[in-house]
Amino acid sequence: MKTLLVLIIFLLGSAVYGESPLVDPRIPHGESLRYRIIKGDEISYSTQEIFQESDGSGRIYSVFTKSETQESNLLLNSSGLVPFKSSVINRSNGAEYSSETVIQKMPGFLKIIGGLFPKTYFWYSVERPHLLIRYEGSAEFGGDKQTIELVDSSW
Repeated sequence: MKTLLVLIIFLLGSAVYGESPLVDPRIPHGESLRYRIIKGDEISYSTQEIFQESDGSGRIYSVFTKSETQESNLLLNSSGLVPFKSSVINRSNGAEYSSETVIQKMPGFLKIIGGLFPKTYFWYSVERPHLLIRYEGSAEFGGDKQTIELVDSSW
């Protein structure tokens, strides 16, 4: 959930504050990333694999993220990196629950909620596919500050 939320906050935050749409970074099919998540004194890890698929109308990215407590899959259109579907399985205290979200277009919505996003910082690699190297911000609205760092990449 943490990584998925970071990705969603990044995408929505970029759309809110950017004057132009995001550009397809051409992430290679099968790209594999490993991140260290630092939240207070706690350190955990997550892995992320990115696959290219086709939905009939164009290329999409499927971003699969797995940690000790969660598995998620986020589907993004390659043009503009707009998320349109999210599936999440959470595990806690021996219980497991899942959710699926379909994201509909809502013109002007992002401009209205732009002021609600917490201050965040993103560092990306200069060369394509512009990997997220480091993130500083909260995991959720009003949540504790966390840092996410790239540990390893197949790129």
